[in-house]
Amino acid sequence: LRYEIRGHADDLDAAIAAYREGAKTDGDDITLANLGAALVKRFERAGAGADIEESLTVLRSIVERPPEDDAEYPLRLTNLGAALGLFSMHLGSNEALEEMIALLRRAADIAIDPAEKASALHNLGVALRDRYEWHGDASDRDESIEYFEQAAASADNDPLSRPLYLMSLGRGLNLRFDEFGDERDAVRAVSTLRAAIDLVPAGS
Repeated sequence: LRYEIRGHADDLDAAIAAYREGAKTDGDDITLANLGAALVKRFERAGAGADIEESLTVLRSIVERPPEDDAEYPLRLTNLGAALGLFSMHLGSNEALEEMIALLRRAADIAIDPAEKASALHNLGVALRDRYEWHGDASDRDESIEYFEQAAASADNDPLSRPLYLMSLGRGLNLRFDEFGDERDAVRAVSTLRAAIDLVPAGS
């Protein structure tokens, strides 16, 4: 918590050390999830490959143990998927990218809470867009747009998240227009991006 407020690397290092110690004594899922998240944050800050590799080990351990009817399971899948995404970018690992997409599909399929499902759908869309940028398979681009649409529809009553989902949808439509020139995509992209901007509070 102190790291989130102050942003000091020493606070993050201390938190990781404390979570590691806690994991040794009881290894409960909350402690392990916090350790995995903290290691991801330090990787994003410092770029040490050892941190992202340890986070994957930790986050996998709590995904492999609980039953899929656990209410927190979709979030755990999403957290592991996010770490795999960072690992994929760090090493250029196609295997990690594929595993991330598979996990995010599972998270989107089993999520029950509307906000959690919308987030999982959006994350899946982002992952598919990344794979499209890597490999150029148009089906990935089109599928990512479909998931962005579903995420935005699922977040109809969520003014905080809906602008992000609409922005991703608008950008996806604009990308497809740039490549194929379908005016319908251009019109939808403009209206979607305007809708996203209209939802952002003044002064943000």
